[in-house]
Amino acid sequence: MPTLEIEKVGNGSIEIVNYSGVSGNSFKLSNLVNGEKVTVDCLNEEVTSNIPLIYHFDDVSGEYPSLVPGDNFVRIVGNCNVVWKYQCVFDQC
Repeated sequence: MPTLEIEKVGNGSIEIVNYSGVSGNSFKLSNLVNGEKVTVDCLNEEVTSNIPLIYHFDDVSGEYPSLVPGDNFVRIVGNCNVVWKYQCVFDQC
């Protein structure tokens, strides 16, 4: 399961859809502010913000992103910068 580092550009929400494997696996994160940096730990289903006392428990909908072995076709909706961190497990990459 990946960890995502997301920096929001402009206020609003982002949506990540992975068309590989499970069809249309969608993850949405709302109520982000310009410049906010969030870390999405997909394994533990946790979202943390760099802004003190900001929690996004109620701002998450859908399934946390996952990757399938091989190529992944991902669409990101919403203006943001994303870094995917992923480590191969059991040579399934």
